[in-house]
Amino acid sequence: MMERIGVWTRYYGPTNHRGARIKVTWGGESVTVPYDYAANNAHESAVRYAITKWVRKVLSLESVAPTESGRGTVYLVTLADREVTA
Repeated sequence: MMERIGVWTRYYGPTNHRGARIKVTWGGESVTVPYDYAANNAHESAVRYAITKWVRKVLSLESVAPTESGRGTVYLVTLADREVTA
């Protein structure tokens, strides 16, 4: 059975000490990743990186809507089945 989770992103601009970054939040967890200027969609790239690294394989990623602030996006992520070990 596949699992679906809601994921939120938020863009944080560069400061004098840090480069631009995107914060990815899901189910009480959050990860901040550097902004990927080479990506076609930096928010989608950040979601794929964060979920794959900390949760498990992403099967599909669907953009649902922009956030209220307009600085991020809400995604619906379908995850691969958990591996069962005997």
